[in-house]
Amino acid sequence: MHIYIEKYDRQQGMLLADFVYVEHLDQFCDRIGQRLNEADERTMILIEGLNFVSGIYPKEGCVYHFPDELITKYKWNRESIEESEEEKEIGSSDIIAFRAKGNGEIPSFFSKALKRYKWNLAKPKDLSYWDGKPCGGKGIKEDLSVKVRNVGQGNWNEVYKKDRCILIYDLGVSIKYNNHQVKQIIRNTQAFKDSPSLIISHWDIDHYKAIFQAESELLGSLCCVFCPAKLPNLTSERAFKRLKENCNYINSIEEDDSRLISRRISLSLVFDEPNFVLFRGEKSSDRNKSGLSIAVWNKNSSIILAGDHYYYQIFDYIYKKIPQGLKVNLVTPHHGGEAGSLKRYIGNIPNVNIAATSTGENNYEHPKPENKKNIIKMGFKWVSTNEVNGDIEILL
Repeated sequence: MHIYIEKYDRQQGMLLADFVYVEHLDQFCDRIGQRLNEADERTMILIEGLNFVSGIYPKEGCVYHFPDELITKYKWNRESIEESEEEKEIGSSDIIAFRAKGNGEIPSFFSKALKRYKWNLAKPKDLSYWDGKPCGGKGIKEDLSVKVRNVGQGNWNEVYKKDRCILIYDLGVSIKYNNHQVKQIIRNTQAFKDSPSLIISHWDIDHYKAIFQAESELLGSLCCVFCPAKLPNLTSERAFKRLKENCNYINSIEEDDSRLISRRISLSLVFDEPNFVLFRGEKSSDRNKSGLSIAVWNKNSSIILAGDHYYYQIFDYIYKKIPQGLKVNLVTPHHGGEAGSLKRYIGNIPNVNIAATSTGENNYEHPKPENKKNIIKMGFKWVSTNEVNGDIEILL
């Protein structure tokens, strides 16, 4: 059996994993003597209190053989399918199928991550009737703004031309939010009524989790969808299936082979328009480096929406496509957390303006003081959703 590590917090002893193949989920259910009914499409498993003291620690975004000891050592409980507003450590009943509780210190039973395994690819939809580019991106002049949604430790950005939303970048929310909280966030936006384009930066659950609570009518209102083609686990497959069932046009973008320029994963242009660019990260074992990222600008100012990409990818690739002389705004990558070093860029990026951070309760201590300090050292004005306790709007 193969499992994909969605989240692993060594300090808190939390492991959120998913299956790569349906047959492996079935094997797991047989092993624990439980079954999911046909209406239950959830596939993730959560272990809390997992205190590894030695061995190989699992890495997020990687696939491993499922250690037999983790199946047999714990009592697995099926997550209720009934919607509840009850607060849990991770109130994610729309993604979690089974939970288990660890107790005491144990060695890690994980072997090395698998380098070769077969994954599914998201197939494009109706490209013959569509130019393959986001709607509403042409003719941007002055009235442009970006709203960074207050979604906890997740990512959801909206780009507006005047009062009309033309683009949503990610539909992510904190994995700690339960269904009721996610639905409330969806109700608090008017973006869908404008038939915007949607870009999913990468298939990390806190960048697409709201797809499961969005009504089909809302997803059907989207002009078009862009997403990475590689679907790493069953939950991402389910999310893509929802998009494909409801959206008319989908462009799934495959990774380029890695060139490893200076031993680093580079970015490739998907398209280059007068007012916006879309990049795709090359093939990488680090899912944060191989997603979709975008920059948008008018005649005065620009903003970079980079998902979880690293700073060198942002400033060595995306930033260099922005016309010189414009103010530079940034939604800080990885929720203001670890995205590589900023030191070489301090003092070398002119006209920086606002750095908006989407962050909330998390076990990773994001945003870390050192990262915030370096962003401010670059000259950015720091603002975060948890500090203002609401959405952040940036006028370009």
